[in-house]
Amino acid sequence: MKNERKVYLPLLSGSTRGIFSIMAKKSKKRSKLFKPKKMLPWAFGVLAVVAVAFVVMGIINLKKPDAASDTAAYVSGEAITMKELDYSYQYALPEEYKKVMTKWEFLNESVIPQKLLLQEALKNNITVTNEEVKMAINEMVQFSGLTAEEFEKQLGELKLEWDDVELTYWTRLTISKFVEENIFNTVNVTKAELQRAYNKAELEVENISLEEATPYLKEDILLEKQSAALLEFLEQLRQNATILILLDEAKQGITSFSQTGKACNVNGTIPVYMFTVSTCKECLTIASRLSLLLQSYEKDGSSPFTPYLWELDTGDNLYTKAIEQGVPSGHVATFKRISPEGKAPAYSFGCAYTRVGHFPGAEGNINAEEEEFSAVLSALLVQNE
Repeated sequence: MKNERKVYLPLLSGSTRGIFSIMAKKSKKRSKLFKPKKMLPWAFGVLAVVAVAFVVMGIINLKKPDAASDTAAYVSGEAITMKELDYSYQYALPEEYKKVMTKWEFLNESVIPQKLLLQEALKNNITVTNEEVKMAINEMVQFSGLTAEEFEKQLGELKLEWDDVELTYWTRLTISKFVEENIFNTVNVTKAELQRAYNKAELEVENISLEEATPYLKEDILLEKQSAALLEFLEQLRQNATILILLDEAKQGITSFSQTGKACNVNGTIPVYMFTVSTCKECLTIASRLSLLLQSYEKDGSSPFTPYLWELDTGDNLYTKAIEQGVPSGHVATFKRISPEGKAPAYSFGCAYTRVGHFPGAEGNINAEEEEFSAVLSALLVQNE
């Protein structure tokens, strides 16, 4: 974890508690107490923390866009500008992660979640004082080993002003305080969980007692549970928010769909087709995830999309609660047009984006499928404005 500490902390809030300090917590005593082969249970906690770190590493400033073309996304009406996205991706994301994380993914998985958390924090009247901000910045400068003059010079090279730094740290601290008070403080570790972790690690064989291992077990279990709680909370925020990713940036997330025509709408809504068969068990899981995604766009009984998730051999629309008895002839014609060989699954989103088969190279990866669906739906919303 030593490398993570050097990478993440200068980019985060400098807070000594909560989500922004968990990457730095590493006990020297633990490395002497537990042998490497017994560290596997703790590795899962590390992975969970890294996932949460991506959520909070985007650099947010709250400046409004100069023009519509300067906007990368809207989160419940609030803009994320291309300038802040480009800057965040360039300076907040470590180089090794840029090889595996596109700017689209960084926007969707880090910057947007952070915006959601900040909005929720402000709704809950979370406040951070100027003194707290200054203290956090001073801690960061001291941690970096730079003098005040060197730090000022680096700001100039990055074309940043002191106000930008203060705003970034105010954002960090506001989110950190909200997460600590409303999510992390609701999580605890039970004796049963400690016992299970102790047994799983087979520490008794190493002559390490439960009492001796408890502080380390508790810390790692707590990190895992806090990370899971935060990610679950973010999913709830997403479902209740209106997120619009503008077309040019959304296209970065569209890799498996082909754009075959112009976007269309029928009676003011965008038709979304998925064609599958009951023998494709994976398709059923994908249809369920797509249904949940489409439901997230429904507000006050209406939606910009009209979904048709047809199971061709049973004639049932998997999106509806009713059990249909047949696929309308017009929809069968749509299936034949996009899949002349009759292969399923097949998709047609908004008449414009089509795909036959599973996500190439990501078969079985439901999260990748959902990200692709989300990117296409976002693009269609922009095209239908």
